[in-house]
Amino acid sequence: MFAMILALVLSAPKKRAADHGEVFTPALMVGAMLVLVKGETERIDARFLEPACGSRNFLVPVLQRKLASVEVKFGKSDFKKRHYALLGRCTATGSNF
Repeated sequence: MFAMILALVLSAPKKRAADHGEVFTPALMVGAMLVLVKGETERIDARFLEPACGSRNFLVPVLQRKLASVEVKFGKSDFKKRHYALLGRCTATGSNF
């Protein structure tokens, strides 16, 4: 799996990276990396920081998984569902410097 991820990184569009300093993580690589931390993405209180979240490729799926966990665990209680959804949202943070 690591070889696949490395191959994807090395094949990033070099002109865009050189011109703008941007390298977007392909969805296939995001999916492969999120498989490695599956248990953490389903833990509502697990913290995630994406320090360069241009298109939020990591944060969106992490938040979707957290909210799915909230629905499964607290779907019957509207108060608890809202409370834990907010907690999940507060633990997934990104920055665009």
